[in-house]
Amino acid sequence: MNTNLREDKEGFGGQNGLSQDILIVDDEIANLKLLTELLTRQGYQVRPTESPQLAIDSALRQSPSLILLDVKMPVMDGFEVCRRLKQDARTRDIPVIFISALQSTDDKVRGFEAGGVDFITKPIQEEEVLARVRTQMELGHMRTNLERLVLKRSKELAQSEAKYRGLVDNAVVGVFASTADGRYTFINEAMALMFDFDSPEQMIAEGALSRWKDLSDRDRLMTELDKQGSVTNFETESITHQGRQIHVICSAKRIGGDIVGMVMDITKRKQGEIELVEAYKEITQLQSQLEAESAYLQDEIKLEHNFENIIGHSEALKYVLHRVEMVAPQNSAVIISGETGTGKELFARAIHKLSSRSGRPLVKVNCSALPDDLIESELFGREKGAFTGATTTQIGRFELANNSTIFLDEIGEVPLTLQAKLLRILESGEFERLGNPRTLYTDARIIAATNRDLEEEVRQKRFREDLWYRLKVFPVTVPPLRDRIDDVPLLVDHFVQVFARKMGKKYEDLKISTSAMQAMQSYPWPGNVRELEHVVESTIIVAAGNRLDFNLPTVPDSSIADLKSFEEMERDYLLKVLDTTEWRVEGDNSASTILRMPPSTLRSRMKKLGIKRP
Repeated sequence: MNTNLREDKEGFGGQNGLSQDILIVDDEIANLKLLTELLTRQGYQVRPTESPQLAIDSALRQSPSLILLDVKMPVMDGFEVCRRLKQDARTRDIPVIFISALQSTDDKVRGFEAGGVDFITKPIQEEEVLARVRTQMELGHMRTNLERLVLKRSKELAQSEAKYRGLVDNAVVGVFASTADGRYTFINEAMALMFDFDSPEQMIAEGALSRWKDLSDRDRLMTELDKQGSVTNFETESITHQGRQIHVICSAKRIGGDIVGMVMDITKRKQGEIELVEAYKEITQLQSQLEAESAYLQDEIKLEHNFENIIGHSEALKYVLHRVEMVAPQNSAVIISGETGTGKELFARAIHKLSSRSGRPLVKVNCSALPDDLIESELFGREKGAFTGATTTQIGRFELANNSTIFLDEIGEVPLTLQAKLLRILESGEFERLGNPRTLYTDARIIAATNRDLEEEVRQKRFREDLWYRLKVFPVTVPPLRDRIDDVPLLVDHFVQVFARKMGKKYEDLKISTSAMQAMQSYPWPGNVRELEHVVESTIIVAAGNRLDFNLPTVPDSSIADLKSFEEMERDYLLKVLDTTEWRVEGDNSASTILRMPPSTLRSRMKKLGIKRP
């Protein structure tokens, strides 16, 4: 049996005023009915139709929020329907998800070239449909919010510009006359007031030189007057009689041996320009954050969403799930410990899924996969030019996880120099991007995981004691597979189904003998669930018939004392694969391809296991 954690389906429809109108086009009545009933139950407004032309007419009359479009239809296929919709200004921005049994890359490329944003595969799976529909609705919501914010800011900027233009147009202009060497001979009342004098006579008596903040500006003005005879809109900074710093524009002309000119105070306009720049920065920052969230959300939905089902019915597993259900609704930090391969990320996902933050994506960081010189910018973000190679501004993972949950896997790998900043985040939510002193705030719940003994790391001065105390508010320990042997048959059955489907084999035809299953339950599984998964996968790959015989290491005298650790076994296996591929880490026919592992993860494992090319 599967011990299923509760599924939170809140937020599928009607959130934050988001339009929920979906047009479904499919000539198969059964599929049309299935999709209509499924999406209607989730609160969406559904417009079903069998006719491609009627679908186009309906979309032109009233634009839906989303279109689900079957590919294979008589008269006009889905690709052509999509192309026609994208040619009309009224419908070109509506996202289109194709419904198809087509699996080839060429077919998917045709769909994206026609203007589609995603695919739902046949036969239709309800969870897939809901995940992809919800994703597009959330992306549409983010786009709408961004457009509204940009419109609001643009309106505010226009109003500010009009206000400051009016101030400039109606400003009282200062007028002056001076000798060739800069001694005032005349000043009007407006100029005296501009520089905080009680009268023009008082300003004339004090002289002109004291009003320049930088005397080099005066020299430059006089040089231009000598060359051209006049200067227009010469901008500089001045100091008033009361010590205020003001921005002014000066226009002057030589008349005979004297200089006559006008001065305008543009301090308020300058302040307005600063405010406009700050508003633009705010809009740009929001846009960057929304783009980062959108990209991360797209990556998340590409994952198989089987994390909601944690397989097993053993007492050890039930105890852990009970603790997960207790802590999930809270905002407390959680530390998940357990051996390598026990599935700590699954439990982190489960905690997030059962929390009030489940409406936003879980943000993951594998601390062991990041080099020490990049982990800080990855966690906290960076400004353009913060260090060599930082050519763009980057939103950090903590900023991305605001109002959500961040999962710090392998937290024991975080350098000591960075642990103080993690402690500050835990205590106050405050942090700074690299290259920017401005303090930012994030409301991110922290879930950490480790396979190390952090108490021992604290004793060895490799992990901060105060950070450890803040993390272990509610510890969750995932039991090793050898302590939940009763779950092995369920896990084996689950992985057989998964890999049989991936490899095009019929699950129903695959047989496991009683003796084979007994051997699986007798094996101590030093690599835990991950090792079991790999054993099942490799067995299905090499199986010539329908009988599955698992090739397991021999355990002498029912003892595990002489067995290699999982890390040793992993190291030996990686060395074998690297030797076979002539140490090609990435690319075609590389080690990362064979291992189905990202190159960055492979390099991280090589570093951790001390693997170097001979």
